[in-house]
Amino acid sequence: MSRPCSLCGATSGRRLVEERWPVVGLGEVDLGFRWCDGCGLVRQDPAAPQETLLRYYTLFSNYTNPGRSGRPSPHKQRGMTALVDALASQLPRRGRCLQVGSSDGYTLSRLRDAGWDVHGIDPSPAACDLANRLYGVPTTCCSFETFRTAPGDSFDLVFLSHVLEHLADPAGALARCRRLLGPDGHLFVEVPALVDPDRWPPGYFSLEHLSYFAPETLEGLLRKTGFAVEGGVRVWADAPLYPIMRALCVPATADRPDLAGAARRTLDDCLAYLSRERRQWQRVDRLLARAVPAHTPTLVWGAGIHTSQLLARTGLARRARVEGIVDSDPQKWGQRVGPHPVVSPDRVDYADPRLTIVISTRASEDEVYRTIVERPACKARVVRLYADQGGPGEGVDP
Repeated sequence: MSRPCSLCGATSGRRLVEERWPVVGLGEVDLGFRWCDGCGLVRQDPAAPQETLLRYYTLFSNYTNPGRSGRPSPHKQRGMTALVDALASQLPRRGRCLQVGSSDGYTLSRLRDAGWDVHGIDPSPAACDLANRLYGVPTTCCSFETFRTAPGDSFDLVFLSHVLEHLADPAGALARCRRLLGPDGHLFVEVPALVDPDRWPPGYFSLEHLSYFAPETLEGLLRKTGFAVEGGVRVWADAPLYPIMRALCVPATADRPDLAGAARRTLDDCLAYLSRERRQWQRVDRLLARAVPAHTPTLVWGAGIHTSQLLARTGLARRARVEGIVDSDPQKWGQRVGPHPVVSPDRVDYADPRLTIVISTRASEDEVYRTIVERPACKARVVRLYADQGGPGEGVDP
């Protein structure tokens, strides 16, 4: 469905991408991405229906870390240590903290250890269960739109880490955050940063992210919804997966900044990235054509959006005999990505020398590779798509 820009309300602007992806448990999903010529915000348009996205978050994309027994990745642990230290220096007075999109509960556990009285909300029952089971963190299982508090209830810190870009109405969500804050409360926002397009990974424009913010558009949306950014928006261009930015905000008088000057730079960055991304997917397709023998059993490891893009943007399914998708998340077993069933790693015959396994993840490629090759008597052919870009070894391992 089409959606107007949440910052300036415009419906015009250049269409950057329009595709159809097979998504686990959802079938074929049509979506696109548009640059707003009024302010430079990039948004998903047409967007997947909200009920479709809520189903996806509730059942499949809930950050429960199944491959690590629910534990966070090392880079998340390091990042939280730095973030908690930074917040301690900026907010010496602790109080009540609400995290919107609390996922596995790890972030709230670290904030609780730093002295905050914490509560989380998340639409995924599995994530809420994990937060309680691993960390004893109290959560409410619901969307932010349906979250209810007692009359007069307020928080000293509302925490949105990699959440705002997922919300269909980010302006409405921020306005609600303002109403939830006490008189001396703070809002913390962290989102991917639409800067330095050379560092955006393949598949950066994704089903889950409905808005893409540059520093100017993030601050503009915050100002529009009644926040002032203390110290300005801070950008980390060298963050592990892609550039990110953070803003610590206080309630203020709402205003509407002029963003016309920033809009053209955002478009130029997106066009440069999309040109590079096309070349990257062409490289992946050539690698797959060389590395995956035709008419032999093939499995794709990973039932996430990277695999949706892989199947849509390469000829793998046309050239090879793809018999299924492997994923460590039990919530996805028995679902399908397109026509391909999702199965448990324990159902794979790793000793079959005819079998080819294509690892379809960039962020966790090394981790998945070790999981496969360390299996006893593993003789399957393993194809890594990003090994020549910083992973171990080169492309393919017998």
